[in-house]
Amino acid sequence: MDMNISVSGPKRLLTRGKYCDRNIVVTPEGVDAILQEKTVTKNGVYTPDTGYNGMSKVTVNVSSEIPDGYVLPSGTKTITANGTHDVSGYANAKVNVPLDIPSGYVQPTGSMSILANGTYSVAEFAYVEVLVPTSGGIVEEYDGAVTIA
Repeated sequence: MDMNISVSGPKRLLTRGKYCDRNIVVTPEGVDAILQEKTVTKNGVYTPDTGYNGMSKVTVNVSSEIPDGYVLPSGTKTITANGTHDVSGYANAKVNVPLDIPSGYVQPTGSMSILANGTYSVAEFAYVEVLVPTSGGIVEEYDGAVTIA
């Protein structure tokens, strides 16, 4: 069973924190709805024009055709050099820029676990895991060596 309320002018229903076991139907008295029919051709949010307080009918006619000048992306562009690249028209970009490693440089790989205090050369490792039993040590880094105090 609905609860019907007739009002003239705006009214506030104080419902915050309350439960109502039926619908509340508010019927304005002496107010005529001025409804508008509208046709839309683009995606978006539409509201009634000025002078209308609602819409009676909305006709939607959004084109599914691809507009002129639009390129449907496809394929993959492979990028092998740093810089700015035009990837329009491609669905994917595969970046595969080779590393330019200077001579004498060691490519860090693998890991090293450190289990006791001391100084260790760690330049050739990709990461170092320190597992020294302590109640709170300070770790300092120096040019490829780690000192645990």
